[in-house]
Amino acid sequence: MGQFFEGCKSLTSIDLSKLNTAEVTNMESTFNSCQNLKSIDLSVLNTAKIENMIWMFYECYNLKSVDLSNLDLSKVNSMEKMFCRCSNLESIILENVLTSSVQNTVDMFLECDKLTSIDLTDFDLSRVYTMQNMFSGCDVLETINFGTKYTASPTILQETFRECDKLVSIDLSHWDFKNVNNMVLMFYNCDNLE
Repeated sequence: MGQFFEGCKSLTSIDLSKLNTAEVTNMESTFNSCQNLKSIDLSVLNTAKIENMIWMFYECYNLKSVDLSNLDLSKVNSMEKMFCRCSNLESIILENVLTSSVQNTVDMFLECDKLTSIDLTDFDLSRVYTMQNMFSGCDVLETINFGTKYTASPTILQETFRECDKLVSIDLSHWDFKNVNNMVLMFYNCDNLE
């Protein structure tokens, strides 16, 4: 399903209930640049074999909420730019999502300008090696909850929280930093971070 709906700029909603995705492995750019897409129900999809979700919702400017709860994403290895520039995204639900194979979250939420909080308690970051720009430019993001269920041990944290202007505090005490080799501008312009 790579690039399946890419560039469908007039789509406001999509009914995926009739799609059989049991053998689908690739959802790269599936909804890329669906600029007027406002809502989508992913709960009807069989996601057990999907390995690639890069650029999946890239520049879905009008997407307001996404619910990934209870999805089996255990084979997905990359979520690079998955929600990048979803400038009206206000809510993302990740409760009980399975993400044990994810290694790349580069630019995942970059410039999600309306996102004020995100709960990653159930998001397994234990195999992620690069989080470069993961939350960069989320300028109204106030809270990020990583929880303590999983221990993140990234290698690259360059610009991860760059220009998160509203972020006041963040708890990374459960992370393992021994393999980190790049933290350049990790908290650049986080003006309110205490």
